[in-house]
Amino acid sequence: FNWGYDNGYDVVFKVDDDSFIRPDKLMEFLSQQNTKHLFAGHIVSNIQNKDDPNSKWYFRDQYPNDILPNYAIGAGILLGSDLLQHLSQHRNELTLYRVDDAALGIWLESTHPNFKVMEIDIYPAHIRSNSIIVNPVNHFEMSQLISSDGSNMLLQVCQDTCLCIGTPNYNGDCVAQWANSPYKDIVPRSHVHNK
Repeated sequence: FNWGYDNGYDVVFKVDDDSFIRPDKLMEFLSQQNTKHLFAGHIVSNIQNKDDPNSKWYFRDQYPNDILPNYAIGAGILLGSDLLQHLSQHRNELTLYRVDDAALGIWLESTHPNFKVMEIDIYPAHIRSNSIIVNPVNHFEMSQLISSDGSNMLLQVCQDTCLCIGTPNYNGDCVAQWANSPYKDIVPRSHVHNK
């Protein structure tokens, strides 16, 4: 984000490497926005801060509040120039939080961003033709999505895992187990006792 600000970009769109972007849909979305204060993506709100120190999304030791500020989950996060400026100007003061997508919500909360929801398919059983992002996809699926709308595709992740709602493999207990599986932290955890 700092690089985008330093180089004068109006927006920066950070995506995961397993996200497929539909540029035409992204440009259509942007044409309808005032981008200066824009914070867009799959916006979540009223998310409970995790209490389980073994959860991959645990960072209560860093951020003690019960509810997290609004943020966009990591598949795709778009920030406008005012937000890029704020991050750049305060970069040396920002706490390095373990949960990086939630960190953006914390860092930018005082700026009162203009949150906008993008059409994003995350672990989709059925890919929608109007989605801006499809996630997660492998390189072969990215090639297929370049030449089709994906409406007849069942992503490999939906065939191999229990994570896609609407597929025969979907299982809520399995999703909970995946969500609470260990995660290698860049920012060390304090006061975590492994069982």
